[in-house]
Amino acid sequence: MATTSVTCIFSPYHVGLRDHRVGDGPNRIRDMGVLSQIEKLGIEVHWHEIPPVDDFEGEIGRSFEVLRRTSEAISQAVGKQSFPLVLSGNCMASAGIAYGLGIDDLGFIYFDAHDDMETPA
Repeated sequence: MATTSVTCIFSPYHVGLRDHRVGDGPNRIRDMGVLSQIEKLGIEVHWHEIPPVDDFEGEIGRSFEVLRRTSEAISQAVGKQSFPLVLSGNCMASAGIAYGLGIDDLGFIYFDAHDDMETPA
């Protein structure tokens, strides 16, 4: 599939909690200017922010809703021939990404960094 743009799917959640210290990576990456750097390459960038999931019960309920919304956003981006760039604060996002891409043409690159990388040990 030839893509015509990049859609940034922004999901700064960890266990359904927005802007949790562990899930703060998306904010840091955005603040470092990754999207403006992509635009400097002449690529159109779209923004899709996963809205709050506070109305869902507990970590499991909130987490699964984030996954559902991530999957839906991926499917919409791909349907518009836009490359989905997911900035997520939780490794569970990989399940939503996989489902959104579909198993017939499943392929993605996954980078993971944990908060324990900042400890002296």
